[in-house]
Amino acid sequence: MSPRPPGLPDWSRVGYQAGQPLPGVNSGSTTDDASCIVTAAELDSVFGVKADDGADDTTGLQKAIDDVKARCSPNVSCQM
Repeated sequence: MSPRPPGLPDWSRVGYQAGQPLPGVNSGSTTDDASCIVTAAELDSVFGVKADDGADDTTGLQKAIDDVKARCSPNVSCQM
């Protein structure tokens, strides 16, 4: 890798844990508690999130996030 020009920020370690793979069911989830892992089927049946249907899934995804937070980490705060 060539040295970056002076004054240019070093973006090489930007992202999730400095470029590490995102956690997930196939890559070592951050939890072993199956009730805290939402599958694609659950997203569809419980939260109405259907992949590639052209609909805006923002509300359903936020409900899934809020549900997992309430059940699995109720004392965590994501306030900035």
